[in-house]
Amino acid sequence: MRMDAAAMDKAWICYDVDCSHELTEELAAWMAENLAVSVEITSRGVRFYVECGLKGDEEPGDVIDILEKFRHVFFVPSPLPMVSSVLRGDDWANRWKSHFKPLKIGSGFIVCPTWETAVPADGEKVIRMDPGMAFGTGHHETTRLCLEWLDDPGVSPDQNGPARSLLDVGTGSGILAMGAALQGFHPVVGVDNDPEALQVAGENIEINGLTERVQLILSDNVEVSGRFHIVMANIQALPLIRMSKTLVGCLEEWGLLVLSGILIEQGQQVQKAYEELGLKLTVYREAGEWCLLVFEKVAERKEFHEGAG
Repeated sequence: MRMDAAAMDKAWICYDVDCSHELTEELAAWMAENLAVSVEITSRGVRFYVECGLKGDEEPGDVIDILEKFRHVFFVPSPLPMVSSVLRGDDWANRWKSHFKPLKIGSGFIVCPTWETAVPADGEKVIRMDPGMAFGTGHHETTRLCLEWLDDPGVSPDQNGPARSLLDVGTGSGILAMGAALQGFHPVVGVDNDPEALQVAGENIEINGLTERVQLILSDNVEVSGRFHIVMANIQALPLIRMSKTLVGCLEEWGLLVLSGILIEQGQQVQKAYEELGLKLTVYREAGEWCLLVFEKVAERKEFHEGAG
């Protein structure tokens, strides 16, 4: 994994939290949202990394408080077993390398780490990347749902037709923005509120030779100019609901809004929020405990009044 000197000098606390299989997806989404970190699902529960000082002597008080709130919300009767260990930047990188292997997604994408080799078949596109500390390697169901949708026939722009733009909200590692650019979308804009994520995304975009085709923006409020034919957001249900008006405002008329990072039981709540803003659900898909929703923004009806006076 390519890491700069500053990243190598950092240390991270690796947390492994055990929980029942039934609660794994909920716990992963809960920790990702409350700590703003990437969360890995393991055979025993979840794993995530929190930056700490070089000595690794920070108290895990925030993590314990967040786990206690999770217990209260989901009626977990006893504390969740947790172990932690301190890793320097290079140790953290090696952890990723041990389980991040080339992955074929749909019929058109291969996601391949830079330390592996992938030989694409005709029509396949390789996304080469280092995940860094950002979410998005293609291994999680939510990312796969988005890439599979991008790979659908009829979704990608016609090479002989007009350009179609795409906005990737919460771009993380940049994987979806890169997939969109490889599929022919232009312009492609990735926006994120995490400077480290954008650094990782920028490095990945450079690795794939897409610096002229993908623009990155650091913003807390999705501050972008213009409107887009496709707006894609792979975040979580509650932020998606809070951001509903902002995301709809970024869409062209008849544009498509692609939402993922949503637990199946939260799907109807998200659907309702966007239908109340006039969007129409056109695609619904599931993978594991997660779902993807695609909405169409119907053009606003214009009222015509005859012969006043």
